[in-house]
Amino acid sequence: MAFFQSRFFIITILLLGLFPSLLYAQQQVGVHWDMPTNSQTTQKQLEQFDQLGITIIEVNQLPQKDTWTLIDSLGFQVYGNLGIDFPISDTFANPDSTLIQNIERKSNSFLSQSSVRAIGIFNFGNIYNPTFWQAIDPIVSQLKQVDRITLYQKSLSYDTPSALPSVISVPVTSSNWNSLAFKTTNAQAYLYNPASELHSLLTPFKRFLESIDKPQAKNTPIIVESEWLFSTLEKYPQFSEILKSITTDQDPAFPLPQEEVPVPSNNVFPIIMLFIIWLTIGLHYNMSPLYRKSLFRYFTAHKFFINDIFKRLIRSPFPSVIILIQNALLIALSAYSLFINLFGPVGQHAFFYHFSTLSTFGDGPLSIFLWTLAIILLFSLLEIIWLFVTHKRINSLTQIATIFSWPLQINLLFCTIVITFFTTTSTFTPILFTSLALILFIASYIFTAIDLSRFSHSKLFYHLKTSIPYSLAILAFLGWVINQEQWKEVIKLALNLT
Repeated sequence: MAFFQSRFFIITILLLGLFPSLLYAQQQVGVHWDMPTNSQTTQKQLEQFDQLGITIIEVNQLPQKDTWTLIDSLGFQVYGNLGIDFPISDTFANPDSTLIQNIERKSNSFLSQSSVRAIGIFNFGNIYNPTFWQAIDPIVSQLKQVDRITLYQKSLSYDTPSALPSVISVPVTSSNWNSLAFKTTNAQAYLYNPASELHSLLTPFKRFLESIDKPQAKNTPIIVESEWLFSTLEKYPQFSEILKSITTDQDPAFPLPQEEVPVPSNNVFPIIMLFIIWLTIGLHYNMSPLYRKSLFRYFTAHKFFINDIFKRLIRSPFPSVIILIQNALLIALSAYSLFINLFGPVGQHAFFYHFSTLSTFGDGPLSIFLWTLAIILLFSLLEIIWLFVTHKRINSLTQIATIFSWPLQINLLFCTIVITFFTTTSTFTPILFTSLALILFIASYIFTAIDLSRFSHSKLFYHLKTSIPYSLAILAFLGWVINQEQWKEVIKLALNLT
């Protein structure tokens, strides 16, 4: 390793002096600084930034007085970010006292420093909603009174419906790193945002720089995360010479170590899980004569099937338990696949930022899978118990569980279609069949209540205790969700952040 680093350093020096590259000369580089709490570490990092030729620092936290003094003495330009992430219209239309105090405290501090050249109002907001701009206008108008300050937003989009400049976050992944393109824009800067699998590689960063070296994008500063910068310097100490060359030399060079950029890979979790579910169905069908004989009777000889259940000719609880678990897994997999299909990584962060309760199992699609699995299993259990409690002539939960679970086998078809479209860009088909799977799950309770009412003393009275209040509760819940304007705006925000 030491030999490789020495050889890499020598090659770097030779290339810097002898072989010009295609990189644009004297690129202005900045860093989004995750400011350390220790004052000595803070001073050390600022001096290191200066030595590397970095001229812009974006900060979310307010530096201490001695840090401001050092920033001024080293001549950094500061982008002060107010740190308001994923705002919607209500964020600014009805701000709480904490947000108001945070805006006042940070903006006053940034405006009082001569080194602050720009203030970031928000990060990844719902910019395509006109109401959003109406809500934020008082803040923008007040800060615009200071002529030397440029206001900006952080965004994924090149085309924004506002004249407010953007620090554009550029997601660099294993599928797009070699085909990056930059449009004509009023970008304040470009933020290098590599995917986790590219985090330790230099090749994508070089390609990012080369993509910026275009007539419409040149001279626009680039910004990197401080965590990425320090980890890269730790792995490749010679990167400091490359960075100095990029920021100072007329003909900078960017020699690369031997490294392999990973090829794009698909998420195989839903496919593996679907295969396991199909395997369990095959094993269940092969090993259970009871299940094998009854599989299609619910659909082809429905009355005969229900009579058999009521007479307890099917006594084993295992077929219904297996079907209920399979159904919960299928719907959870569909929700998982649909979530990834609809939302990009930043959109997923926005979703969990606003629906923080759902991040109990983590900030990612696996949390959606686990929440959906738990909710479907819980509701299945509660619905079966309620149908059992309200029917006096039924003396076994197995009877109700079997009738309730049997139509849910159709979800095997619906959810298989959803997962089949998981790796495509199509969204209509996954949404359609995930919706059908949920509708079937909801309707299964009503179907069961209708079948059980045949053996009740009063069909109407039984439905008044089961299917009717259930239907009204579902309708009330849907009406409540439809009227949640903030929820709808959050979903639109997450969908736009792709």
